Amino acid sequence: MAKVRFPFDHYNIDTPEAFRAKAGQAGYQIPVSSDLGALRKSFSVDGHRFENAMAVQPLEGKDGCANGAPTSLTHARYEKLAAQGAGLLWVEATAICPEGRDSLQQLWINRESLPGFQQLVQTIDQAAVQAGYRPPYKIIQLTHSGRCSVDASGMPKPQAAFASPYLDPAMGTPEIVSDEYLDQLQEQFGEAAVLAAEAGFDAVELKLCHQYLFKELLCAYTRPGRYGGSQENRFRFAHGAIDQVRRRLGTRIDIVVRLNAYDGIPWPYGWGMAKPEGWKVQGGPDGVKCPYSNVNAASSIDDIRTNWPGNPAPVVISEAEKSSWRGNPERTQLVSEGESNWHGNPDNTRIRGVVVSNWSGNPQRVRLTEEEKSNWSGNPDHNRIRRTVASNWTGNPRFSENPACPLAHVCAQAASCAQAQAGSQASAGAASLPTGPMRIDLTEVKELMRQLYRKGIRIFNLSTTSPRFAPAGNGYMDNFSETAEVDPFAGVSALLAATKEIRGEMPSDLKIVGTGLSWFGPFSASVGAGGIEHGWFDIAGFGRSVMADNHFIPSILQGNDPGRTSFCVGCDHCFELFFADLPTGCAMRRPAYRDLYQGSQAEGRLGSGKVIY
Repeated sequence: MAKVRFPFDHYNIDTPEAFRAKAGQAGYQIPVSSDLGALRKSFSVDGHRFENAMAVQPLEGKDGCANGAPTSLTHARYEKLAAQGAGLLWVEATAICPEGRDSLQQLWINRESLPGFQQLVQTIDQAAVQAGYRPPYKIIQLTHSGRCSVDASGMPKPQAAFASPYLDPAMGTPEIVSDEYLDQLQEQFGEAAVLAAEAGFDAVELKLCHQYLFKELLCAYTRPGRYGGSQENRFRFAHGAIDQVRRRLGTRIDIVVRLNAYDGIPWPYGWGMAKPEGWKVQGGPDGVKCPYSNVNAASSIDDIRTNWPGNPAPVVISEAEKSSWRGNPERTQLVSEGESNWHGNPDNTRIRGVVVSNWSGNPQRVRLTEEEKSNWSGNPDHNRIRRTVASNWTGNPRFSENPACPLAHVCAQAASCAQAQAGSQASAGAASLPTGPMRIDLTEVKELMRQLYRKGIRIFNLSTTSPRFAPAGNGYMDNFSETAEVDPFAGVSALLAATKEIRGEMPSDLKIVGTGLSWFGPFSASVGAGGIEHGWFDIAGFGRSVMADNHFIPSILQGNDPGRTSFCVGCDHCFELFFADLPTGCAMRRPAYRDLYQGSQAEGRLGSGKVIY
């Protein structure tokens, strides 16, 4: 997991004005206001009155029951969130089908779990009223976890809209879902919306964000069939899911959308990303051709096919050479008689030329010999592998230094390809939208929003795959690197700039929620107020800030600045808990989660969570 590196020590800056000046000197355009009044203003959308312009973002807690219902811990979390007084409150990612859960602790709305969701709505409303506020506008986020899905035993079972040379090696080779499955999933979305209405929610959210299945369909450029290729096909699921809700419920429940403004993954595998000049999609899922050579994503080296994910450039692995692929952090030598602890070999089983191996992706314990076929993860065709083949599969950090080529990470010729090395990359602190190998293109994003606006959608919550990752350099893929250091100011600034551009072209009665604000720590409220004041977005969404501080929003509503002793410090402990499938909360500010984090860290289940300046 990448480490967080802030560009300067903003924790010890005293005023919003000083923070704005320091950010400007560092090259960041960030909307900052010393007057938090914009956050307290009421507004109306399509007949609904909102008491203030603050929203609690969806914060998945990994504390649901086996049947998908909320537990007492879930209720306790939302009781605290509702008591803060935000005008809008998102209930976290809730699966619409069992195979779409990201863990056995994720919420899942179904007929059996419905009473638990009815009780959760009551908990939220009662907590708000007892704290002196009107009940918030309650939105439940409906989702399918896609590549993050697990099976009935809780083991990873990735499902995806298309094969991705970027995500497959990092998240596992997925099952590509069929058109028929997506047809059925639209109906299940409608059924989940009916249950949400019965539970008492004001709105359901179609989750078109991050790297989950519904969003992935928006960038299914390489997918054949009715849900891929053309814009009409790629937008088909979103339209169909909304139509299913309208057919069943009419206007009895609202629909909102959380949408990636861009992915930070190169086209044609990322949404909201520019198509490089000269590139075309030809034929089926693997039909992305390089216009400068005959090399495509299934490259050949030394007459040996090497098309498993994670082979971005030829890095020779020899018997005596050290390797640090995923699971081998000590870079132990790969030799005929040596021990190895790569991922999937927890017992450090000796690896010899003819010994069987149980590394990840080799479920049949296929013997490894020089000429024998292998079926490790990412090699579905059991292609032959020789020791002399060049490779840098997942975990081998010596990636090609040619980010200008959108497919450099899957092209074996990238290291010697002049075109792959051409182009420039935006500075991490660029004041405008990044340009270069992963330039943003919001054309389709705006078009989708206009189409959904015509279907009655009035609230959009704009996000990205992860706000901390700027759409330049390695982009979102740094998320899977233990050596990467990520500047969240660069990532969130890019997202806010994209949000500003979109807001400027949308109708005034379409409201946009700004995302990623908590990364600005003690100035997150000032950036939220500045974004509304200067017209970058309409509603300030807070996630980690309200997780860390129960008084964050109440302080603003009372006319005060949030306290400077309990804000989110960006330590990423909550993120680590989430990806360890543990109950998720602020391990810095909440004793129960701190004890859980420290205990799990001592057991080796978590990383260091280090924040760098």
